[in-house]
Amino acid sequence: MYGTHFAVPMEGAVLNTINTRLNCNNLATNLKHSEAKLLFDDYEYVGLAREALKLLIADVDATQLPSIMVIDDVNAPTGTRLGKVDEERLVSGGKQFHELPELADEWDPLALNDTSATSRWSIATAAY
Repeated sequence: MYGTHFAVPMEGAVLNTINTRLNCNNLATNLKHSEAKLLFDDYEYVGLAREALKLLIADVDATQLPSIMVIDDVNAPTGTRLGKVDEERLVSGGKQFHELPELADEWDPLALNDTSATSRWSIATAAY
């Protein structure tokens, strides 16, 4: 969660944290409403994310589904995956010194803050 708070805005995308207490219907609605491009999903919640994606695919075109990146347990990797985005490959492809993108308008969003409790999901929208 800490990493996404810096990485997502530095890529010019909008960060949207999601409450982990939501059910799959709520998660699907949030993914659709935010027009999510990438879902960072803690490995413990892959089942819930999978169910939300099943609901979402029934409601949107397949090209509008977000990519999924499962964040695995660092100390005891589980190998859990959902989708094609690999965390290590994505991180290793980053630039060590990255300039922040220029904002065209000071009112451009940086984050959608609609969580009320524990968050382990992050969504990147817009620029991914």
